[in-house]
Amino acid sequence: KNPCYSPLLPHRLGIDVANQGFLMRQSVAFETMQDNVLPRTMNEVLAASSRGIVGLFHNSPLLIAVLCFFVAQIGKTVLTYITTREWRWERLIGSGGMPSAHSAFVTGLATSVAIRDGTSSSSFAIAAVFALIVMYDAVGLRLHAGRHATALNAIIAEIVIQDPGHPVTTISMQHGQLREQLGHTPLQVAAGSILGFVLALIVQSAVGAGPRPVTTNA
Repeated sequence: KNPCYSPLLPHRLGIDVANQGFLMRQSVAFETMQDNVLPRTMNEVLAASSRGIVGLFHNSPLLIAVLCFFVAQIGKTVLTYITTREWRWERLIGSGGMPSAHSAFVTGLATSVAIRDGTSSSSFAIAAVFALIVMYDAVGLRLHAGRHATALNAIIAEIVIQDPGHPVTTISMQHGQLREQLGHTPLQVAAGSILGFVLALIVQSAVGAGPRPVTTNA
């Protein structure tokens, strides 16, 4: 017999192997729990913080587009004062006039997306098509709707003078005149587009590409 041999040795070896296997399984389970509960990388922390309402304040194309819109509206108000020598504060929120704030808005958005994501990205394609539709609508449908409103206001004014009892007179007194400044001339649209392009180019180039959406592995 081997003097070092013990009948309990195989049993003890079995217990040790079983204990090691149990500890390894517990370690794997703990690491899996950590992976599921805690962010693995700083990119995941940034991705989590960019979701929801807070993410809107980190969306540079959106913020730049809004900036272009308000700059155009302020410029429209100032130009109205220069031409009329009268402050018309409704121009700060009104449509129509020089320059086109809607054109500045969508052009600034498309320019910012192009700088950030590239002109080959799907997001730029969406922004560019959206910008073209808005500008086409401003110089087409909205412009002619404003001209129709001007003609209708003139017709209604004649009716009110000639026939005060006409139903149109009552409607005019209840709702007032139709809005005439709705669309834009091609020059106003071009001015708004140039403003949006230049302003977005300067601001987006200054702030850089900014954070991009982060994808995580499942």
